[in-house]
Amino acid sequence: RWQHETCGVVRAAPVVAGNRVYIVSTDRRLYALDTETGDLVWQYQTQGSLTVSPTLVDDLLIIGSEDRHLYAFKQ
Repeated sequence: RWQHETCGVVRAAPVVAGNRVYIVSTDRRLYALDTETGDLVWQYQTQGSLTVSPTLVDDLLIIGSEDRHLYAFKQ
């Protein structure tokens, strides 16, 4: 249906919530994509590689980075 290219390797499973799919990449970015079009909605860059799937708890998306920080995003 669509594809989205990152600047790194995607080693973790994506998470889908509502009309967003969230993927992490070794390029240190969390990507929020539109599930229908694959268009980039927003992205966030950390200081470390992202290699583990995000976790969704209610409306809070949580990721761990190799920069030794946890990041949380409200949906």
